[in-house]
Amino acid sequence: MAVWPPANHGNSPFYKGGLGGFESYFLPNLEKTAMSEFQTKRLPVSPDAVAPDGSDVRVLLGLTMGSLAHFELRPGQTSIPIAHRSVEEIWFFLTGRGEMWRKQGEREEVVPVEPGVCITIPLGTHFQFRSFGHEGLGAIGITMPPWPGEGEGYEVKGLWPPTVRPPLH
Repeated sequence: MAVWPPANHGNSPFYKGGLGGFESYFLPNLEKTAMSEFQTKRLPVSPDAVAPDGSDVRVLLGLTMGSLAHFELRPGQTSIPIAHRSVEEIWFFLTGRGEMWRKQGEREEVVPVEPGVCITIPLGTHFQFRSFGHEGLGAIGITMPPWPGEGEGYEVKGLWPPTVRPPLH
């Protein structure tokens, strides 16, 4: 399995580099950008990659400003605690039950997650999650901008000992 994911956002007309990657843009910039072609894709049966947090990743689709993937942590597993260098994410949980730990500076919380719960992971937020029960903890996540590649996610001190292995590079 490859390390999640292979996409690169460096060719985006809005990417200006640096921490955070996408800076303010205005409608006139959109008029100069070629329209993306629409796509359709079914959720892959097997994972495409392993995320820096150790969860299985099934790559879905992406556009200039973001990408979508399905993440799954196997039953009874705890992820590797990480943070992101330049992306933000929104996750929507579809299957399983578990907990999500997030920390921003002095603010820290653990929230229960289950189908129907939506959470944000702002830039630089430390996070870790774990799955309870007999069903994997599954979510779809939007990454903004699209995942830039290896080195984006880095390990941090977490709340629980991880039970998954880091991805092989």
